[in-house]
Amino acid sequence: MAIIVEDGTIVLNANSYNSDAEYVAYAAARGITIGADAAAREIELILATDYVDNELTRMQKKTDATQSLRYPQSVSYVNGALVANNVIPNELKRAQLEAAISVFKGVFDVVTTASNIKSESLVTGFKTEYFEGAQQQEAKSDNADTYLDMLSPTAGGSFISVVRG
Repeated sequence: MAIIVEDGTIVLNANSYNSDAEYVAYAAARGITIGADAAAREIELILATDYVDNELTRMQKKTDATQSLRYPQSVSYVNGALVANNVIPNELKRAQLEAAISVFKGVFDVVTTASNIKSESLVTGFKTEYFEGAQQQEAKSDNADTYLDMLSPTAGGSFISVVRG
């Protein structure tokens, strides 16, 4: 599979926000070792795209229902500033690059989170109750999350997020 970069124009079957060349340059500028060949780096970028898109579940206003990835968004803000609906924010691109580096290094942080939902209520506000002692492990990249936290569906930066751990 080849890297197909989403550039904000709703690229058919896009699977990355960055090209291999962008990934190589980003890592080189920081003195970071990444996959030695294009095939390895492709896997790192695609897995990183999966990670950032899964972390962006709060972003629900895709520009086009047929687009492959969560961006571009019809309404999106970076640090309170509106992003045009045909732009992939640099913060998202950096988040993917940082996640790709985490994939290469195998250093995704493992966070223990509650699982095994006992009950949920949406009637009077969102409430989730878990069985006592229920645990699962979830991988995350703090470096990528730093950039993802700058993205928001509202100008005030408020959104519903899942608290881990």
